[in-house]
Amino acid sequence: MGLRINPNPSFPESFQVNAEDSGLVPPVLKKFMMAIRVDIYELLEREAFKREVTVQELLRAVVLPDWVKKNTRMKIEADLKAQSQDAEDPRLERG
Repeated sequence: MGLRINPNPSFPESFQVNAEDSGLVPPVLKKFMMAIRVDIYELLEREAFKREVTVQELLRAVVLPDWVKKNTRMKIEADLKAQSQDAEDPRLERG
């Protein structure tokens, strides 16, 4: 039996990884704290209640993935726009 590695001791036993046997590297997890206005929290709380989840679960499963998807798309669009403007700029020297 290999060495049992628990990347985060606050995780339940089921999340522990047997790194020696599996060859997996324990995940690197980052935590953050967020302060928001009371009215925004109440909005999140109502939405979470409707879905029968906690505010944390709502943020983790719905809000953050949607934000990442939207902002990634916006960044790609901005990069493409900048590239097309650079291609049209006669002042830029081409190699």
